[in-house]
Amino acid sequence: MIQKISSSRLGYFLWLLPFVGFASGYVLATYLLHKTDLETPSVIGKSLSVCAQILSQHRLGLRLLEQREDALLPESTVIDQIPHPTQRIRPNQNVFITISTKQKPIIMPDLWTKRAKEATDELAKMGLQVQPVYINAPYPKGLCIAQHPSLGHELGDKNVLIYLSQGNKTLFIMPDCKNRYIKDIEDLLYRYDVRAEIIHSQPLPEKHSCDQCKIINQHPAAGAIVDLSKTLHVQLEV
Repeated sequence: MIQKISSSRLGYFLWLLPFVGFASGYVLATYLLHKTDLETPSVIGKSLSVCAQILSQHRLGLRLLEQREDALLPESTVIDQIPHPTQRIRPNQNVFITISTKQKPIIMPDLWTKRAKEATDELAKMGLQVQPVYINAPYPKGLCIAQHPSLGHELGDKNVLIYLSQGNKTLFIMPDCKNRYIKDIEDLLYRYDVRAEIIHSQPLPEKHSCDQCKIINQHPAAGAIVDLSKTLHVQLEV
């Protein structure tokens, strides 16, 4: 009788064993998962490739949050991160980083024939420091007649020289307008109250606009001295 009861109890326990194993495994897995929180590793000062390796080793994702200009750091250096180093984070979560980038080069604009205020205002908007230099020249006073660096030059620093005419009474040296577009010299003609006659060398289509017309000849010729106290007529052949 005792042997029969023991066998019955053994079968009962064997029947419960899978359920007990499943419940124990679930509790153990839950406990272990809650224990996998880790400190966020520091990737500040690392290159982007090294940062990716470190986060991957810790089972963490990588997301780019921002790019910030920094002239002193190499390109793509991590300068900030969220979460910050040593803060708690779970595996498979993302770390948001900010990396350095180089400033885009500043290209010197064309200041030719612009007034002093107009030229300095344009350069100031670009964050450049302007040093005006006045020189004797047969141009109206305050007109920009030269610049350093030259047009299209990539600026290595933020210092710019503009050469301004001290002016004269009425005499003016006719500039060379050849190979320039009509639209590029309209402002110059307006400044001097010059009457321009545009002569087209070829028949014009309907609804023609001179915005794309390039000057191939001029009268008076480049270098001619003209008197601005008198009405000046200029012929421009395009």
